[in-house]
Amino acid sequence: MTYVEELGEWVIAYVAVGRSGPAVALAAIRDFRSARRLGTVLAPPNKDAALFPRRIRSRYWMLHRPSSGGAEHIWIAESQDLVYWGRPRLVLPERGGTWWDGARVGAGGGTHRNGSGLACDLPRGQGGRGRAQLPARRGPAGP
Repeated sequence: MTYVEELGEWVIAYVAVGRSGPAVALAAIRDFRSARRLGTVLAPPNKDAALFPRRIRSRYWMLHRPSSGGAEHIWIAESQDLVYWGRPRLVLPERGGTWWDGARVGAGGGTHRNGSGLACDLPRGQGGRGRAQLPARRGPAGP
């Protein structure tokens, strides 16, 4: 859930599950009593989406994790209106092996503003042995 100040609304990225599999959908809320559904915005199989809280270069940006042939990397897509998304680009591939991100990575931690601009926490990973793992915390000099 991301507060988009320009809209004065919270935008929720969620997984909508249907016959074709999981897809990324968006809904907007202002008063926490009712939601305005924007609908499915990224086709299945896709999930773990994180919307950035403001436009960058006049566009909204969202991280997401499509699944293809067993690979689950983090991608980014852009939109002018939060409904139609395009120009997907790979941001962070899984590494394979027994690393914390060996089998999949995800942007489930969401996005936020920090002193340098916008950031995204990437706490989700699954090692090659099938168990969820967290990356080791690194100091300021770390990658």
